[in-house]
Amino acid sequence: MSEENSYKICRVCGYIVDGEHDDNCPACGSPQRSFVPYERKIDAKRLKIIEFHLHPISTHFTIYSTMILTIIYIISLFTDSVLGINIRYGGVFDFLVYLLPFFVLITAILGFVDGKLRYKTIKTPFLRLKVIMGISLLLSSSLTLVFHLLSNDGTPVVYLVIEGILIGLSLILSFGLGAIGSKLICQLVPKGTIKES
Repeated sequence: MSEENSYKICRVCGYIVDGEHDDNCPACGSPQRSFVPYERKIDAKRLKIIEFHLHPISTHFTIYSTMILTIIYIISLFTDSVLGINIRYGGVFDFLVYLLPFFVLITAILGFVDGKLRYKTIKTPFLRLKVIMGISLLLSSSLTLVFHLLSNDGTPVVYLVIEGILIGLSLILSFGLGAIGSKLICQLVPKGTIKES
């Protein structure tokens, strides 16, 4: 069940390397003597899937989309085009509004799979919070699309305001999810043990 490869772990930061490592820690810069033998207690197939980092990578699409969408929304309140490029209706803004719910859905599915593989459960406090926030982000991004479709070139103004509030909420939720995820990304359960010589 465990991988047969030899590993070493940095005692300072917990960075794990394969086999022989004869250099300073690439993560924290600690000297080579900081590495000690380490036994990973994780199935090789499970580890291989986790090491694709599909959820952390997909998260970047969601976060950057909400950031760019927020910026374009604010700019579009003052002008419909920048350097001759249509940014509002029929332009870049439309493109991002349509894509965001798709990015959120893919990221949520991959997050669920990653949580189950990495922690063997999604019932921990952090993961439950991420599920709730992820569903909220999917709802807010989907409602943004709905209000965008309902408004006709920014009218009525109330739809435009609601759309802006939903975009802001999406941005806050995506940042919150990213902050929680950054605390979790390096963890594996069971983590393994340092081999005593």
